Amino acid sequence: ADTNYQGILVNGTNAPTVSFAKGTDTIPVWKVGLSGSDPDDLAFGKGAGNSNLFRLLGAGGASLLGTLTAEHLGIDGYLYHNGDGNTKLLFGTDTIDLQTGGSTRIRAENSGVVITGVTTHEGHVLPSADSTYDLGSSSKYWRHVYADNVTGGGGGVVIGDDIITRNLKVNGISTFIGISTFNNATFHDNVTFGDTITAGGATGSNGQYLKSTGSGVAWASFP
Repeated sequence: ADTNYQGILVNGTNAPTVSFAKGTDTIPVWKVGLSGSDPDDLAFGKGAGNSNLFRLLGAGGASLLGTLTAEHLGIDGYLYHNGDGNTKLLFGTDTIDLQTGGSTRIRAENSGVVITGVTTHEGHVLPSADSTYDLGSSSKYWRHVYADNVTGGGGGVVIGDDIITRNLKVNGISTFIGISTFNNATFHDNVTFGDTITAGGATGSNGQYLKSTGSGVAWASFP
């Protein structure tokens, strides 16, 4: 016998167990003993039968069946489901990683959240404050943006199949394909038209020029 052992020593070859019952009851409320499936494990059970709620594993670690309720839970390592070591929550210094397939998909750290892979979102994405945060930066651009409409400038600019804006400034060569309507437009440099120009309800003819009428423009002929 172990001469350093003091207390109650329970020996047995068939899952020796210590049971606890209330009063003169013969059915135990709790049982503590070696597991019948692995005698190296210490099992905790409730009531009659062989079911275990909690086991301390001889190989290291523990096994819990049911719901764990704790005010504080300290984890040195990771949480995984049903022995799937490739899908887990990994706790590090100031970081939490959600891993699937053995790779980190979401990482929460002091500076924010990093998501790896395709993100599918259902619902609206809203900033917590108006006109405060950016999408991308001056050094990190999004490559393509696919959207039905893009609204900006306090709602005064809408970019969709049509572009609606209050003021438009274009630097460099601009090519307009299709019908282009300019109201009160001012051109400060040469303008080249590659197709028919309609003014005052007429398309004009060779040798004519555009003349201001006070309320618009019209085609006129040189005297």
